[in-house]
Amino acid sequence: MSGTTTGGKGRQVWLDLLRGLALVFVIYGHQASGWYAFRLLSSPVKIPLFFAITGYLFREDRSPRDFLAMLLWRLLVPWLAIGLLAGACHMVLLHDTTVRGVLMAYVRGKAAWYVPCCVVAEILWYAIRRAFKAVPATAAAAAACCAAGLLLSRRGMLNVWMVNRALVAQVFLLVGLVYRRYLEKLPRRALWGFAALAVYLALAALSMRLYPGRAMDAHRNRYYSVPLCMGMVASGCLALFWLFRRFAANAPDWAGLLGRNTLVVYLLHNASTRLPRKMLTLAGFRHTSLAQAALLMLAAVLLACAAYCLAAELMNRFAPALAGRWRPGQRRAGR
Repeated sequence: MSGTTTGGKGRQVWLDLLRGLALVFVIYGHQASGWYAFRLLSSPVKIPLFFAITGYLFREDRSPRDFLAMLLWRLLVPWLAIGLLAGACHMVLLHDTTVRGVLMAYVRGKAAWYVPCCVVAEILWYAIRRAFKAVPATAAAAAACCAAGLLLSRRGMLNVWMVNRALVAQVFLLVGLVYRRYLEKLPRRALWGFAALAVYLALAALSMRLYPGRAMDAHRNRYYSVPLCMGMVASGCLALFWLFRRFAANAPDWAGLLGRNTLVVYLLHNASTRLPRKMLTLAGFRHTSLAQAALLMLAAVLLACAAYCLAAELMNRFAPALAGRWRPGQRRAGR
């Protein structure tokens, strides 16, 4: 779902595991929307983590033509193809005739909102990185974009294709760049890793104290306190980068299956958000406590992800263009 441009380091399973974790947070969050503690702790490292991974892997040395072609074949084609196909099946099965509504949702960039937002965000980031090579200058440009995005969102402007969200996402992309350029190379990485985790938990506690019941929402550009929320995004994403880089670097390749198929799983999930709950209903489970409900729902989410991964692997095998695995010249190049 993120990382349309790679850093030339080959497949890194720990990054796939991070993507998978973020995707589980997304899907589980749709099932446990009323669970405040989960929303508070997961929202800063859910969608922002996808952008941070993209910032870590991003290659601004790609030519504009190659960069735009990559966005087309890795994001836009799967988004439109899978989304419209799933939407058509949804209309047929549910006898829904709002074809125009489905089409307009995609034209306006509202359907599966992350993908159009990611396309715009990567184009902006590409322009920033081409214009500013130094990280401090990049950081200043990202901060200016974030401020503009928040202002536009409050005024209800540039909602089409999530442009205002994409402007805010520049600071999320910056987190990945900072990690790659500086923190990954520090001699005492454990020290700042634990520090980032401690800051994240401290800011979460402060948020519960000052803003009880409120959680950030990157989709709607809602931040109960910009400094607190952005502090949680930076510290939470950096802590997860450190944890997974240190403890999951040697994980087996199969462990990253979900992370390798995040785009397809996200798009399929978007068309059937109620699947985990339906699975529990069919299994005859009755929730007797919050803890039991949370664990049962997590199991159902993981089973749903496994089903989505199977569909994604079939697409990779028989229809790679749908899964964003094909681009012009691939067959000719023997890849």
